Amino acid sequence: RSRFPPCGHFAPAPTVRRMTGTRKDIVVVDLGGSTIKVGFAGDADPSSVVPNCVAKPKGEKRSYIADEINQVKDISSLNLRRPVDRGYVVNWDLQRDILDHVFKKVLKINPKNCHLVITEAPFNLPALAAEQDDCIFEKFGFKSALTCPPSLLALTYHLAERPRSDPCVSARCGVVVDAGFSFVHATPVFDGRVLRNGVRRVNLGGKALTNYLKEMVSYRQWNMMDEYVLMDDVKEKLCYVAGSAADELKRAKVRGASNEVNMEYVLPDGVHVLRGYVKEGPARDPDAESSDDDDDDDGGGGGGGKRRRKKKQGGGEKRRKGAAGAGFVEQCLRMGNERFMVPEALFHPADVGLDQAGVAEVVTQAVRSVAVDLRAMMYANVIVAGGCASFPGFKERFEAELRPLVPVDETMTVTVSESPTLDAWRGGSVVGAGADFERLAVTREAWKKDASEFRTRYEEHAGVVKGRM
Repeated sequence: RSRFPPCGHFAPAPTVRRMTGTRKDIVVVDLGGSTIKVGFAGDADPSSVVPNCVAKPKGEKRSYIADEINQVKDISSLNLRRPVDRGYVVNWDLQRDILDHVFKKVLKINPKNCHLVITEAPFNLPALAAEQDDCIFEKFGFKSALTCPPSLLALTYHLAERPRSDPCVSARCGVVVDAGFSFVHATPVFDGRVLRNGVRRVNLGGKALTNYLKEMVSYRQWNMMDEYVLMDDVKEKLCYVAGSAADELKRAKVRGASNEVNMEYVLPDGVHVLRGYVKEGPARDPDAESSDDDDDDDGGGGGGGKRRRKKKQGGGEKRRKGAAGAGFVEQCLRMGNERFMVPEALFHPADVGLDQAGVAEVVTQAVRSVAVDLRAMMYANVIVAGGCASFPGFKERFEAELRPLVPVDETMTVTVSESPTLDAWRGGSVVGAGADFERLAVTREAWKKDASEFRTRYEEHAGVVKGRM
């Protein structure tokens, strides 16, 4: 049973689409597995986006928390501690410390004088949900709080941006694909309420993709298994979704300067290069002088066969002279088919050993679980949110994969915002600035009076439809 309120109760009215002003007394927190988006209700964008973790650099005694991680000079072998595991906050002691830092140092607020809108992963365990409530009301002392799933908030944001003539606005319906750090959820919504039996999940997200990239690069070039932060940056800067993986593999095998796939990422050395960066222009071809093994090359960053072993020992190094004084060794990762084969796992999880459907297939599975009369409206409003939707080419590939699975007589509309990672926070901003916030939010006094009774009442009026519609 869910504690989430019905989206239909706080979805913006068709005649009121824009927020009227900032509410400095209402804090909006999108508690993601990778980052925390924080700000004030009524704002168009969050005030800050900070890592949801604590980092300890190698060789240092102190730890860095949240936004302080940006102060770390040497990010090599950075040890991260995250309160979130597989999408759920399992270490509330650590999460409490991170939020305390965010509220005091980043937002510079006193929680006891504020109200709160905060996200919570779907199907959260009751024990973890209770710890969250304790943290909100006992530790921080918020006046009131409203807990919402990211998918409903993302839907709220998109509906607020549409004209009242849109049928999906009045029906408050659609399918929200939340492709985040830990997993992908396809959530059907009708009349602003989650059709719980239709929710489908893929146990694959941004974290798994980064780990997959680490393994590929470590096998082909340098050992990067302890460099999560660095490889996550490589993923965000260089990876993209190909329209066709087979065609892109052919492009990756092209030799010389005409190859537009291969690129180089300069690794930090802690002295001359403190942050990795993408090198301009096409990557050099390390195998240009070799022809014996050309047929064995699969377009990967490290070449193929025996040459791959040689590259691991020193082939990725270049000596450069310049402002740094004497020449220094520049170590580069040569990224080839890794750039598009890593995000390819979102559409074909079997590539990484998961016997599950891809992101397009789970949408059809979610829609088929609802009544036949509702399916057309679901396909007419497919919203994709979350960090994985930020890959270049994702929307086009997603539409191409989904269209053959949708009945030919059905209209299919896929919407991806310019910043899909912020959709949930923006929806929370709409909710917090809405007229119904005070009615929906739980006061600290009511929670302290009888938390268990309130939880039961909240579940009964959560608006989550369990049965098949």
